[in-house]
Amino acid sequence: MKSAHVKIADGGRARKIVSNNGNNIKVHGASVTVRIVQLGESDLGSNRLQLSTVACSWHEPSNTALLKYSTFQQATLALLNWDRDARELHGRQLTATRRDSTLYVPNLNSQTTCRDLYKHFHPSPTKVTLGRISHCKSAAEMCNHVKTLLEGCGKLVDWSTSTKAGSANVKAFGTFSNPEAASRAVEELKGASIDSESNDKLHIDHIISVKLPVSQRVLRVIKPQIQKLGETARSTRSVSVKVYDNPSKAYTQIRVSGCNKASVAQVKLQVESLLSGNIATNGTQALTESFFFQKTSLPFLEHISDIHRVLIIADQGRSVLRMYGDPQDVRTAQEALLCKAKELSHGSKAIILDPAAFSAAMQGGFQRIIDALGMEKIKLEIAAGQRKILVNGSDQDVSKAKDVLQAYRDGSINLSTSHSVGEDEGSQCSVCLTPAEDPITTECGHMYCKLCLIAQTSWTPEFPIRCLGLASNCNKPLPLQDLRNVLPTSDYDLLLTSALTKHIRTHPADFQYCPTPDCNRFYRTSPPPTEPVVFNCDRCLSSTCTACHSSPHEGQTCAQAQAGTEDFAKWKRENDARDCPSCSMPIEKSAGCNHVECAACGTHMCWRCMRVFESGRAVYGHMTQAHNGDWGL
Repeated sequence: MKSAHVKIADGGRARKIVSNNGNNIKVHGASVTVRIVQLGESDLGSNRLQLSTVACSWHEPSNTALLKYSTFQQATLALLNWDRDARELHGRQLTATRRDSTLYVPNLNSQTTCRDLYKHFHPSPTKVTLGRISHCKSAAEMCNHVKTLLEGCGKLVDWSTSTKAGSANVKAFGTFSNPEAASRAVEELKGASIDSESNDKLHIDHIISVKLPVSQRVLRVIKPQIQKLGETARSTRSVSVKVYDNPSKAYTQIRVSGCNKASVAQVKLQVESLLSGNIATNGTQALTESFFFQKTSLPFLEHISDIHRVLIIADQGRSVLRMYGDPQDVRTAQEALLCKAKELSHGSKAIILDPAAFSAAMQGGFQRIIDALGMEKIKLEIAAGQRKILVNGSDQDVSKAKDVLQAYRDGSINLSTSHSVGEDEGSQCSVCLTPAEDPITTECGHMYCKLCLIAQTSWTPEFPIRCLGLASNCNKPLPLQDLRNVLPTSDYDLLLTSALTKHIRTHPADFQYCPTPDCNRFYRTSPPPTEPVVFNCDRCLSSTCTACHSSPHEGQTCAQAQAGTEDFAKWKRENDARDCPSCSMPIEKSAGCNHVECAACGTHMCWRCMRVFESGRAVYGHMTQAHNGDWGL
């Protein structure tokens, strides 16, 4: 079986394609199933967000039996003679309890007969009485009934069932063609009756699942941390963390799944943090020395990795060193890398450039320093948050460099005539007005020093970056490809991020950021009269209507939902109902103490200050200390 991925930027368009053509299309005469999968981005690649699956469970038809013995001793003997290895009958694991001279046996397969039980127990009972079968439907009929209920909520593209050996409990997973159908199924069918003659109810939960890519060499190092995180997530948040074994390939996946979006999102972020590793820094900034990202540095990085039992990856794309391993080992490796960075800069003295000094440097001062001291002694370093000139020379050389910059700042040197007299203007840098060093010619035909072009992108707040040629009169946008060829990857990424942020902020009718605080994801809006699309954030896993920017409102217009929201908000204010800090489920406290447990996600909180705790005992300790023992009884 083969599969293919077709990426479509507009989620609304993807849904429209599936809606118009159905989930099954014909390709060269063969039937092909189409399913919408949402892709998100992280530092280390794409993740797959799956919100279209529900998990169901119910009980197959069962029966009970009473086994009557003539004496108490015979009933006891029957239990003693019961072979533990033979306690299975028609696929069910049996248990039995004695009530005087009678044995009570539950969880019987509905096909079990009195004859079966006479043969199964020794000595045989004097009388066997079967109870009433729990369901009037057969196991197959019940399975088909549940599937039909789900199909009433949306198109099912996948359906599977399983029964644990010896158990009457059936588990089933249904995957819909879209997340909205899965949400609707949970809302409409939770607790639904699956048999009119039985009290048994259908249990159904929404499965939230995210698959994250990971390289095998990273996984080998962080696997103990992933396993520990998985154990904690399972016991405290009911979230599963599964690593897919795929030793034949360089990459595999980690799946984070559960039934509560907030819990899955929190565990997902913890897994992503482990996958991103620890960035090597000098305390304030990432170590970006070019030495670390050259092929010649590999033996050094491997040596540090071996000594400190960590994995160090030079991320060329983002110009950072990622470290993986035990936290203590990572700290010692960080110290070794920092020592190497200091060694590389040994002998260099830094002149930190404030905005005025930086402007002077870019308008001819830097070239004058090179003329005075020689190019081999001078380096201009521009990094996020700091600009400096590195002087590889004596204190006298540093003083000369500072004097040049001060002369430019004081006006002792005329900026407009700082370049050589008679110099061909076509070969001069449009920024520093000196002969271009490591020259770059733009699409519009103007010349730049490579470093000056890099510097311009860092001090120019506007986008697009415009050419400064012809004494800043050119003003043509510099093509992204020109900038990409010149800028370090981290600077180019920062430029694109700034441009994207500005575009989103200045086009609110077209794009909006995810409403979750500190979440950097955004979505395309659905202006009326188009049908609103639900945006499912791949980072925080929240869901938002892309038309009214509120919570999804299946089956309601935005106006109806807004009216209902205002009425509900008023009711909450009047009744002091509050949202759970973890899952946002509204809670009304009618009586009792200030220890409140959310019925939806199980979060323990103090009603007085709404702080969250891991257990009820911790809440009472908090109320004793923080609120002077006022438990609100």
